[in-house]
Amino acid sequence: ARATKTALILAPDTTQEEWWEVVSNLGKVEGAVHWWIGDAMAFADKKWGMYDEILKAVPFEKETIRKDKEVCERIKTGRRRPVLSHSHHKEVAYLDEERQEHFLDLAIEGEGLNVHELRKVIRNWKLGIELETEQMEGKYRVIYADPPWFYAQQIKKYGPAERHYPTLKLPEMIEHLEEKGFDGTISDNAVWFMWTTSPKLYEALELAEHFGFRYSGAQFIWDKIKHNYGHYNSVRHEHLLIFTKGSCIPDSGELIDSVQTIERGEHSEKPERFREIVDQIYPGGNRIELFGRREVEEWTVWGNQTI
Repeated sequence: ARATKTALILAPDTTQEEWWEVVSNLGKVEGAVHWWIGDAMAFADKKWGMYDEILKAVPFEKETIRKDKEVCERIKTGRRRPVLSHSHHKEVAYLDEERQEHFLDLAIEGEGLNVHELRKVIRNWKLGIELETEQMEGKYRVIYADPPWFYAQQIKKYGPAERHYPTLKLPEMIEHLEEKGFDGTISDNAVWFMWTTSPKLYEALELAEHFGFRYSGAQFIWDKIKHNYGHYNSVRHEHLLIFTKGSCIPDSGELIDSVQTIERGEHSEKPERFREIVDQIYPGGNRIELFGRREVEEWTVWGNQTI
């Protein structure tokens, strides 16, 4: 038989035995293409060293070919499970052989795991090892901060923050954290929840980026109900920006409303609900609060605003 994109062409002299062989193999086609691509590329690379040349000629995306080849090289034929998809195997490809066997078997047992479920199981296993390492090294995975921002412009009716606590300009804040050795206490994979107001958004980004964090694109908004004076409008909200370093997606898949409506208390004091949210999203790992006001159970606190 000869296969084209739109047909399966059988030779006129095909025997019934040969026909049965062709038909029985058709079931193998679905889900097998990525294995075939990967094995073909690995074979060519090993035998002739032609991988780069073939990469330019074959009608597939280069990244797809690269991934398929790596999966085939890392998972030998004897460890491949026909009842699982290629995507299942891709999830375990970069683990050692023993772990590959373990997680593939786990995906088959009972009612089985889909790819998403298998990925979550593997991620939780990796996270457990990472958290144990952090615990031993004293590194922090979860950071919570309410920086004492300095405001150059004041509104007479509202009053400066300095009346309530010492403030710091951005360079002073960076210098303060560096002197405390903050950079050396951060895990390679960490998340930083940072409070800021609209006038200090850019400084918040600069502060996080200075210590190797990037803005995740996510935040929580605190709706204070009561209004504060502003230059352009009456302001009743603050931002709790979420920054990440390395890979630090939430431990919990639960989605929490991004806007929390809670009446404000003392000047600059943040509702405990937001710390609860942090603990809810990231229950694992060492945690530290910067510029804290009081001791908190299971948190390291660098406090009294700027100390």
